[in-house]
This record gives sequence, structure tokens and C-alpha cells, in this order.
Amino acid sequence: MTDTLLYAKILIVDDEKAITELLQEVFETEQCLVETASDGKEALDKLSSFHPHLILLDIKMPIMDGVETLKVIQTRSPETEVIMVTALNDINLAENCMQGGAYGYVVKPVDLDKLLDETRDALNHRKKQKEKQKLQSEEEREKLQLALQNKILNTELFNALKFPISLLEFKDPEFVGHSKSVANLAEKLSRKMKISNSRLCYLAGLYHDFGKLNLPEHLRGYRVKKNNTEDRALFNSFPFHSHQMVQPHVHLRGLGAALLHQCENWDGSGFPDGLQKEEIPVESRLIAVANAWDEERIRMSQNDSSGLWREEEALKLVRLHEGEKFDPSVIQALEELLTDPEFLIISEEISISELRPKMILAENLCTRSGQTVASCDQALSAQKISEIFKLHTTDPMVTPIRISRSR
Repeated sequence: MTDTLLYAKILIVDDEKAITELLQEVFETEQCLVETASDGKEALDKLSSFHPHLILLDIKMPIMDGVETLKVIQTRSPETEVIMVTALNDINLAENCMQGGAYGYVVKPVDLDKLLDETRDALNHRKKQKEKQKLQSEEEREKLQLALQNKILNTELFNALKFPISLLEFKDPEFVGHSKSVANLAEKLSRKMKISNSRLCYLAGLYHDFGKLNLPEHLRGYRVKKNNTEDRALFNSFPFHSHQMVQPHVHLRGLGAALLHQCENWDGSGFPDGLQKEEIPVESRLIAVANAWDEERIRMSQNDSSGLWREEEALKLVRLHEGEKFDPSVIQALEELLTDPEFLIISEEISISELRPKMILAENLCTRSGQTVASCDQALSAQKISEIFKLHTTDPMVTPIRISRSR
């Protein structure tokens, strides 16, 4: 473990030159960076220029004593640790200084070993406080980002952007709700992996296919065949279009990099920039796994007469590309997620005739014309089911219908 004294910046303040010279030699032997001052006024000048990590501050000094100097230090540089240096008859005063912000005190004549131990303790305390402040700052920043992104979810812009997503999924009714599923899974993966800004992962998952609106119609589906070089080049441009489509919206600009790099591969063989490993934005890595898993899960469920999602089987297929296309840590998180009911909502597929009150939808319920009749996570009432049955006679629902269930 690195000694906290190594390269620590120490300011020694004492009007007795013999003491400052002795202590300077002691701390320089410990490879500290040391400066000295003979009174409080000089100490405050060096506080601004030297920016010490710790100050050894004598109490009894001319011009400006240690007590007054400490008050100014606490105002100007509260992160600087202060150890008071006092005579035996000043101990009560030194203890009062600790209540005023000093870390501790040592008594003259100074025991050098005890002084070094006290200094190490003070510097360790400073380090922990700075780490705590950094964590609090990061948490505050994340709260602000989350508040902004939650605000997005309630804006007209967000509601307007739902339409092109519905339009894309209408092209292939089997994949209705896919974008929402990818968004939900990306958000849950980010929380499982303790990645900050999970709401950004949700939004990136929701808009991951946005750029396909700029593709020719025969390339917009989820299972398109790219029969020639031109088709492949056009299809590979959709992440760029996704990026370009969100950039004009100030509240969505944070999504740009996540969408642009969603088709990069862990081994560097992807597009558009051939990024590899941690060069790829973490949101992009989450989207890639969530998207692949959900597509495999949907395809397998279509051949499953029980109607249950085939989570584990889909995971096996995705894992075939672990370390090549996909970040191994995201695959590991997905595997853990699939066995954790606290994170993953499991669903089953039913026919429209099986709808019952209090059932909860696992995805949006839409008609084949693209109209959203009920939203994901909505609990169905008897009246709502009656409305669904009535509408189904003129504008059929996309079936099967997915509802939430417990394991």
C-alpha cells in the first residue's frame, strides 16, 4: 500500500525557525513536498500559492496566531487538513480548535513518531473525504441526468417519436413491442452491472432501430436478406442515421454515441468504426446483447406451442458470439438476470379469447393497422377487455398477446 506521506504537500507554520527546519527535514525524508511559514499571514499567502494537503499550525505566533489562521483556512480551503501544534498549557485551546475544524493536535516538544502517525491519519481522512465528495458529486450528476431524461419521457417530443417506432414494428407484426423489450432489458442490465445512468440505456434501447426509417423498404424488417454489396452497405448505414436523427434534439444528444456504435463488435470486426472492447460505449454493448437476445427469444417462441418465452435457449444462441460480437461481462449479467425474478419480468403468450381482468400486459397491445390499444404494464379491467373485443372485430389485434407471469 502506498504511504500517504509520499509526495504529500505539507505546510509547516511556526515562528521558531529551529522547529520549522527540524520538521521540514523530517517530512522531506519521507518524500513530502514541504514549505514553511513563520506566522499566520504568511501561511495564508502560501495557502493560495502552494495548496497544501496538510498544515502543521502553531497556536502561539506573532502578527496572526493559529486560532485566527485556522478560521480563515476553514473558509478558504476546508479540504485542507490542519494539525495544531501547542505547548502543554494550551491543550484546552487545541481541543477547542478541533471543534473549529482542526483534525488533531500534537504537544511540544514534539514526538516525531507520533507526529508522523497523526499526519498519516489526517491525510487518510482527507483522502476518504475527497472520495466521498466525488461519489456524492457523481450521484448528484446522475440524479440530474435522470431527472432530465424522465422529463423527456413526458414531453411531446418523446410521444411524437413513438410513432416511427410503431411504424417500423408494423412492417413486421411478429416484432411488435421489440423496441420496448430491448429498452427494458438494457435498463435492467445496466442496473445489474451497476452502470450509472440506466435511463440513458433505456432510451438508447427504445430508439436503437430508429435509423431504419431511412432505409429502402425491403431492408427495414428484422429478418431482411442483404443479397448484394449495395444492400449490405445500405443496411450498415442505419446506426449512422439513428445518430443523425437524434442529434438535432438537445435532450436526446446523449444517445448519439450509443446508437452510432450499437453494431460494433467486441473483437473489433463490427461497424461503423471498428471499435473494440471498452472503446465501444457501454450503452452500445448493452443494446447489442439485449437486441440479439430478444430477437432470438421471439423467433424461438413462435415455434413453441406452450407459448412460453425461451429465455435460456435464446441465451445459449447469443453466447455463441461471446467475446466476438458481445462483451462477456454483459452476457454474464444477462445470465444472472434470467435467474433473478427481482429484475426480469417473465411472460407468456395467450390468445385474445383468454384475456381476463387484472392481467398485466408485458408489451403494448396493438392492432394490425398500428393503433396502440393498451400499454405495456397496464392492468386490464373488464371494461377495457370489452373494448378490445369490440375493436378486434373491425381492426384485429396482433396476436399472440404477451402477459406478465411469475416464475
